[in-house]
Amino acid sequence: MSSVNPESRSIPGLGRLARIHGVQTRYRDLGGTWRHASPEALEAVLRGLGVDARDQDEVRRATLRRVNELDERILEPSTFVDLAPDDRPPEVTLRVPASRSNEDVTCSLQTEDGTVLEWRATPRRLEPATAGGTHSVRGRIPLPQPIPPGYHELRVSVDGQEARTRLLAAPPETWRPPEEQNVREWGVFLPLYALRSDTSWGTGHLGDLERLFHWIDELGGATVGTLPMLAGEARSAADAPVYSPVSRLFWNEVYADIETSPELQRSAEAKRLLESSDFQKRIEALRDRDEVDWHGAMEAKQAVLGLMAREAMRNGIPDRMASFLEARPEVKAYARFRATWASRGEPWGSWPEELRRPPLDLGAGDDDVFRYHLYVQWLMDRQLKRLRDGRGGGDAGLYLDLPVGTHPDGFDVWRHQDLFAQGIAVGSPPDAFFSKGQNWGFPPARPDRMEQSGFAYTIAALRNHMRFASRLRLDHVMGLHRLFWIPDGMTAADGVYVRYPHEALYAALRIESHRHRTAIVGEDLGTVPREVRRALARDRIDRMYVAQFEARAGKKPALPHPPSRSVYSLNTHDSPTFAGFWKGADIEVRTELGFVDPEEADAERSARDDLLAAWARFLADQGSLDNGAALRDPERVLRGTLRHAARSRASLLLVNLEDLWLEERPQNVPGTGSERPNFRRKARMSLEEITTDEDIREFLGEMDHLRGPPPPPEGDP
Repeated sequence: MSSVNPESRSIPGLGRLARIHGVQTRYRDLGGTWRHASPEALEAVLRGLGVDARDQDEVRRATLRRVNELDERILEPSTFVDLAPDDRPPEVTLRVPASRSNEDVTCSLQTEDGTVLEWRATPRRLEPATAGGTHSVRGRIPLPQPIPPGYHELRVSVDGQEARTRLLAAPPETWRPPEEQNVREWGVFLPLYALRSDTSWGTGHLGDLERLFHWIDELGGATVGTLPMLAGEARSAADAPVYSPVSRLFWNEVYADIETSPELQRSAEAKRLLESSDFQKRIEALRDRDEVDWHGAMEAKQAVLGLMAREAMRNGIPDRMASFLEARPEVKAYARFRATWASRGEPWGSWPEELRRPPLDLGAGDDDVFRYHLYVQWLMDRQLKRLRDGRGGGDAGLYLDLPVGTHPDGFDVWRHQDLFAQGIAVGSPPDAFFSKGQNWGFPPARPDRMEQSGFAYTIAALRNHMRFASRLRLDHVMGLHRLFWIPDGMTAADGVYVRYPHEALYAALRIESHRHRTAIVGEDLGTVPREVRRALARDRIDRMYVAQFEARAGKKPALPHPPSRSVYSLNTHDSPTFAGFWKGADIEVRTELGFVDPEEADAERSARDDLLAAWARFLADQGSLDNGAALRDPERVLRGTLRHAARSRASLLLVNLEDLWLEERPQNVPGTGSERPNFRRKARMSLEEITTDEDIREFLGEMDHLRGPPPPPEGDP
């Protein structure tokens, strides 16, 4: 990425071609400097979008094709309307020939339930088309009322030409609980893999999560947050599949609660294996480790789950499983993919040509493995429903996290190959924390293909999570607007931003939020364009307020008031814990890894000392902390901060359980790999110890008390 305009030294017209395909030719970095994309990066990104830009002739032809395509397009492949509460008829934008702009168009709308509405309308509010052509104008036509929220098909006929679009008719805001104006909630956070218990097999399981729900519900808490629990591969102890799932549509059976499953009691073989002394020693060794052995935990679960699956399907697919498979037919495709992967022992990119494209033949892969994956997805679905429906969990809800990407070797990329860009990875540009930027290693979805498919894959991923989540956190919510594409063979410093159809994506989000009664949280940390926070506010999506990112020295207040629609936390899984931040452990780690040099580290330590001193003084001024020695006591400052947070107008206070015993080690150090125990470290305290600790119980009870009626308005956004 250069600060020089590439159009002055590249193929003429390359920048224009990029822009009309939604590719940003420049962006402003954290220092305020414009960074221009190199010609090589633009050409590679356009290639990922299926556009040939190798020379001047191809650029000219590709530009003409794109301009004509847009100029002649009557309707976009997918479009959206907001269903306003004031009975105003929603309008759809279309293009019509300039010579026919005053004529009626014939319209037909088929709603999701099969109802067909037909009418004629004259386009109004005409304006020149912006595609660069000269033969069409844009206008708007009203839709008949009432239109139900959902996904419909709109057809229009203009001058003998018919066009159709998938119409996303969305409520104007995401769903919120009716009583949200009067209730400020709190909850706790802990990755499920890190949750130790007397019954865990090396990772926490859904039964452990249910017990934690029950305890939090007794204390008055509203939610338990955890990290993604999606399907993944674990070929080594360190191969944590948390943010690199093989699918965003299916669950990881390593979290299954085996010992409460009816199939265990029905399978003599499974019970015999589980009760054997050798297997019990194996489980105990996994349980006693301080770090998750992902491969070992998965192998142990699979050994017993395989026998349970065989028993469950001894006489064919049970009726209850059949109804599940009928409702979710994609499970069979996923199971066949996993069976083929297991039998071949290599990623799908190395499979024979006839296997690289779906569908797979019934004989592909081992049938026992196929049935195993059918069974474990059914089992996870049952156990997540039990958690959702509150049997043993009271009213507390699950706060899930939807990762922004999926593993390039996984099911989703294989199943939807035309959707994902080839030769591209997603990442982030250089910033103050990562001077070289980051490459996250997963391929981006192509925005044009998303629109052409009616956003089917995105909607399926949302539904998979919202079926069980009372709150859903969207990882890197800026990705609804733009993603940073890094061509293969280039560094993150060479990356390019590509725009996405964010308004239609927000419409899908609003539809699914209402259908599943799920509140939405946008992870808006890092470089955030202004338009993102405006969209979050408009759609009533909570943003994130992370104290260690918001705190400031030399300005008042040292801890700014959080917005009312925000999730307040002291940290995230990608940042140091409170105790680690207090001691500057994150600075030491970044120095050891070479992210900062010794002089920069000294400056950061000095700035951190100033920040913590201002933080503690602010709490004392607010009455949340005593003056004197308490100002230098991390435990007292921690609790004073949480008390202050509990009194705030933030809609949710999320307490990291590990902060309560002053854990200094983070769960993840971004920008690192196998050299750190990322997404493997278990919690120091077990579930049994957490739920019987009177000090923790008393403090969370205080949080519940402080989260009572909201305080007077603070005058903040």
